[in-house]
Amino acid sequence: MYHVNVNRRWDADLSMDIIGHWLDLINADGWIPREQILGAEALSKVPEEFVLQYSTNGNPPTLFLVIRGAVTLPIHILPTY
Repeated sequence: MYHVNVNRRWDADLSMDIIGHWLDLINADGWIPREQILGAEALSKVPEEFVLQYSTNGNPPTLFLVIRGAVTLPIHILPTY
């Protein structure tokens, strides 16, 4: 999510799309796994001890920093939907 914080100044639409995809990953408990292992090829590259993830392991508040940054953008930069 750090890249979104930088990208939002140049392409707010793309940044909002990325945020939306991240929010789609929230599970029933409201948790987003730290590592996103998508597909068999990616799974084959991840050490076994990192595949199973626990909701007790917190993530840095990066998503909140990005959302805070998005709501403080000047109005002329925000995407229109």
